[in-house]
Amino acid sequence: MLLDPGEINQQLQTHQDSELGDTLEALGTPYIEMQDDSEAALETAPAAGHAPLATIVTNGDLNTSYRIALGIALRQLLH
Repeated sequence: MLLDPGEINQQLQTHQDSELGDTLEALGTPYIEMQDDSEAALETAPAAGHAPLATIVTNGDLNTSYRIALGIALRQLLH
């Protein structure tokens, strides 16, 4: 799964809400997080059992982020 949470992380940090983290934890599927700003990357709790397969941060170039993430996802599907 490719995940581009956008502004969700800033909202979660503001409200101390862990619904997204809980959802990703229960997902049971590998995911790749994409961000165009390193400050927006989701923080994974140290005890979390379901961290992203990869976090792609391209600082302003979301198109490149998608290309890299899709390349990683394709390689995972082929193995």
